[in-house]
Amino acid sequence: MPWKEPGKGDKDPWKSNGEQPPDLEEIFGNVSKRMRIDVSALLGLGLDELKEIIALRIKGERIRTWISLEGRHAKLRSQLFDLGAVEEEKVSEKGQWLLHIDLSQQDAEQLGRLPGAEGMLVRDTILSPSALAARQGET
Repeated sequence: MPWKEPGKGDKDPWKSNGEQPPDLEEIFGNVSKRMRIDVSALLGLGLDELKEIIALRIKGERIRTWISLEGRHAKLRSQLFDLGAVEEEKVSEKGQWLLHIDLSQQDAEQLGRLPGAEGMLVRDTILSPSALAARQGET
């Protein structure tokens, strides 16, 4: 079938360079697989997945990791709880808080902009390239 585009002639751009046109059904099928979530409010199915996808679209990737906080980081600990990011909390033998957090990238970056020790701790233990590499090694 000839390529018909106003003002461009009847040349098929795919034939001239030896390539095949993309399979649009395959492309759209792959996109719809990634974006489709079946939800039933009546049965309560799919709601967690839907919330996760919405949060991902709004706030970016999730960061799940353990962090250790000293008493001087009580303000950061409070902010993590306010964000609903703390999934588990333990206290070490040395009196430090050990927190397992689930935090959006956006929230982590916002906490990383805090002044003083709290912001530096977030930048060093959550946002730094070495922290990212360590998390990737955990999975």
